[in-house]
Amino acid sequence: MTLFYDPFDADEEDDFLEHEQKRGDRETEKFLNRVKSNDSSLKSQSFDFSMTNKQFMDVIETLKHASHLQCLEFYHWGILVSNEDELLSLFLATLSSLNCISHLALKSCGVTGTGIQRIWEFLAGDRNLQSLDLSRNMLGGIRHEENLVFSFISLSHQFVALEEMNLSATGLTSKSISALLTGLGENSMLKSLDISHNIESLPELLECLLPFLKSTRLRKLVLTKGASSATCIDAQVKDSMTVLQLTEDAVKQNSSLCSFGPLFILPVDKHANSETKQAYLVCAQILQRIQFYLQRNRLRYKISVIGGANGKPGLYPAHHLVETLASCIDDPSSVHYFLREAACLMQQEVSK
Repeated sequence: MTLFYDPFDADEEDDFLEHEQKRGDRETEKFLNRVKSNDSSLKSQSFDFSMTNKQFMDVIETLKHASHLQCLEFYHWGILVSNEDELLSLFLATLSSLNCISHLALKSCGVTGTGIQRIWEFLAGDRNLQSLDLSRNMLGGIRHEENLVFSFISLSHQFVALEEMNLSATGLTSKSISALLTGLGENSMLKSLDISHNIESLPELLECLLPFLKSTRLRKLVLTKGASSATCIDAQVKDSMTVLQLTEDAVKQNSSLCSFGPLFILPVDKHANSETKQAYLVCAQILQRIQFYLQRNRLRYKISVIGGANGKPGLYPAHHLVETLASCIDDPSSVHYFLREAACLMQQEVSK
């Protein structure tokens, strides 16, 4: 006799939901009490549970008085999808009374392309906002793409203080990503942009980015997270090698970009023909050179930071230099190059 185990247990599910509801009640009450007592140490608040309508309304009403708050995070508030216009109006009206918010996260909150347009218009020009996380909301898609493209192109350059933006898993297409990067233009403040889990084909994503890779001032452009078919180059696909070569040429000329996230090549079958194996080898070498140029930029950036931290350019304690090299170099065969590069950079700083 074969025994089958059903992993779903209705009682366990009910217990979990009850536990989450009680946790939500405790967290909400704790926040309300801290604001009512005018707790000046309340700089950061995260709501990482699915809110009831009552909890949401209590929080929104109380937030208006949290004048010291700098970091505000909502995860899975869960009630936005059916009442998006009304709830966004309430939320943005409350947000307008908070003058110190530097980090805002609305992650997995059911925000759509219509909602993001309103959020974008509201936040544009904010001189305090340094970090914005809108990941895991369905912002893109055919239905909302035109509005999204318009907002990205016309308003993105107004995010004058923004240093970090997370738009992972938001349904962005090549068209909307291009619009976003076009809108950001010469924005020199934005250093990190996460657009992972949007376009399933890595070559397609790289091709979309090609016009921007030479000139972007981003230090971190997250294209992938972890190994999957979406993060891999298939050397057997005809255009993959061409896209990789163009990407290498662009990255080589960029002095700011330090990271793409993990990039991989799909392995080929050991019985594959010689042409396929050669294509795999060439793609692997190109990918290695791309990582080499990114490591070069990381080294340059970190050494400049060490010099600034010491107050006197050119004074680099040995342990700082060793840590910097260790954190930048993934390929042991590149050690000699990076040692020479580090020595050259330090000499340049000393001679200033």
